[in-house]
Amino acid sequence: MMGLPSAFLACSGGTGGGVIQCTASEATLVAMLAAKSKTLKHLEQRGVKDATHRLMAYCSDQAHSSVERASMLAGVKIRKVVSDSFQSLRGEGLEKAVKKDKEDGLIPFIVVGTMGTTNSCAYDNLREIGEVVKKYDIWHHVDAAYAEGAICQREDRHPLPVTHGGNCSWRGPGTTAQNIQPPGPSPIPVRPEGPSAVRMHSPEMETLEQNFQKGR
Repeated sequence: MMGLPSAFLACSGGTGGGVIQCTASEATLVAMLAAKSKTLKHLEQRGVKDATHRLMAYCSDQAHSSVERASMLAGVKIRKVVSDSFQSLRGEGLEKAVKKDKEDGLIPFIVVGTMGTTNSCAYDNLREIGEVVKKYDIWHHVDAAYAEGAICQREDRHPLPVTHGGNCSWRGPGTTAQNIQPPGPSPIPVRPEGPSAVRMHSPEMETLEQNFQKGR
């Protein structure tokens, strides 16, 4: 339906999967909790414990307020990176923020991009963001927002810039159901970097883990 790469699928040898959340805000929170769980697990495997206070999330200064709320509920820090003159989050500004935080001992673990911000319907530069998250091994979550309905229509769909390596999750499409019963459902297709499990104490994340394992 969305034209995402096959790596997001749990069938045909894919290692992806997904869940459906009730709202966009919930989808962002689930993605952030998944990224937090995965990052902490990898850190513990390297002997680094109690690192939650060092985790840093990133988004544009134009991102929906639900992203900041998600960070508060997840108990992590968040940095709003200044957007360009077109209200778009660019790779250069993101990388500068990531480098500075790493120098200060913080751990970048997720970047939330947006395809159609609430304020101005601006699109973050997902290709540039993708290069940054690939370079620094950061989870990339995309809030499809205004674009979510369009990418389900073949005539309006353009190649989606989500081919970078590593973990990537999407929120959308949801507006397709807005005229029926607001708020609409928010599917989260997920592409893991491998068969590593994301363990969370919730049915949603258990479903994600099961889908990851199916792709082995």
